[in-house]
Amino acid sequence: MESIDRKFKIIATSVVKGNVYTDEEGVFFKAADAAFDRDVMDAYKRAAIKLGAAQRQILGIELLTERIERYKAKHPQLVKVPDVDVGEEEMIVNRPNE
Repeated sequence: MESIDRKFKIIATSVVKGNVYTDEEGVFFKAADAAFDRDVMDAYKRAAIKLGAAQRQILGIELLTERIERYKAKHPQLVKVPDVDVGEEEMIVNRPNE
């Protein structure tokens, strides 16, 4: 299976169900990414509402948005413009899709 997120190797485990997900199934955004902000999360929330997501999911999105904003406010020195490093990382991230 093709990696969806080529920049990060992901192994994520659901804290409740224990399901394991990888970069072949998802993407990773760092809270310190300046472009990963309230506008992004509000767009995600609007899409979830439009699709009929339960209120508990919408609340989860809102609380996640607050935590992201709190992290950025507490660690402004870590917030940066998203980038792909020149060289090997660039070749991996920007290679044509399969």
